[in-house]
Amino acid sequence: MLCIKGIGIASVMMPVVTWSMKYLNYKYTTDGTAIMNCLRNIAGALGSAVFVAVMSFLSASSENAGITPNVAGIRFTFLWMTILSLVQLAISTFLISNYNSANLHE
Repeated sequence: MLCIKGIGIASVMMPVVTWSMKYLNYKYTTDGTAIMNCLRNIAGALGSAVFVAVMSFLSASSENAGITPNVAGIRFTFLWMTILSLVQLAISTFLISNYNSANLHE
């Protein structure tokens, strides 16, 4: 499952970065790439920390419920990762499609 998720993220990130960079003025492309890479690393670290904390909390609280603790935490975490990814996709699609790029490449 993790391998499939990794392939999916890699398949989505490259076109999204390219798509977002085309809306920058040419002279800001290097700055935009640097900011995008920095934000991707920071968001990845924060997201991993938050989801591991949630998974650990749910695993600890599921022990008393008779559910396999790790499975409950992993299911919940992957569910929320999926929901957040879909929300992100919807937001980026609507924001980018409504953006007017007429005067960007002057």
